[in-house]
Amino acid sequence: MEEAENNLSKTYTNLYMFIRITPTTPGVQIKDVNVYIDAKEGRIPVTLNPTNGSFSVPMRDKLLAEGAWIVTSQPKGTMNFGWYVGLTGVKPPSDGIRYRELMRPVEDMIRIHREMAKIPGIPPLLTPVLKMVYTNDTGGTIVIRASSGDKIYKTDGSHAVIVPLDPIFLTENPEVGIPVPAAEVVVTEQPENDKPH
Repeated sequence: MEEAENNLSKTYTNLYMFIRITPTTPGVQIKDVNVYIDAKEGRIPVTLNPTNGSFSVPMRDKLLAEGAWIVTSQPKGTMNFGWYVGLTGVKPPSDGIRYRELMRPVEDMIRIHREMAKIPGIPPLLTPVLKMVYTNDTGGTIVIRASSGDKIYKTDGSHAVIVPLDPIFLTENPEVGIPVPAAEVVVTEQPENDKPH
């Protein structure tokens, strides 16, 4: 999996990948788990998100070449591992952008999913979405001006507008109204609060 991320990172420099662990033993919580990379040069500690057990690992050619393992402090077979990927650093779009251009990063993520799906034993990935994040004092509205009528997306409780990929809009390529620019744009499969600290 790490090698696939490394190869994709050469094409998509804004790719991130997070792994999530969940204890399967009753009574064991994330705070009870320690994780490290068992490298030849010694143990490299890994910091877990204390709320959901997600973490990222450094992508170093040396670690990939030696096949370093990610190890937990729990007995073998007592942890479930999952993962998700996303794109960061997507330039906030401006008012009047066309739908196809707006959603290009989501289409990139779908191509990444296809490459990741070639890895044996990889669980299916969730459908990627475009997440436009606004500051607490501003709200955002995205209006897709389609021939069938306006489709409006508004900020949710986390001050973000989630825009799913719609094949009909891709074909039509309508203009998109973005009255207030977003502070940040990411392509993700999971809510932003699922990211590691």
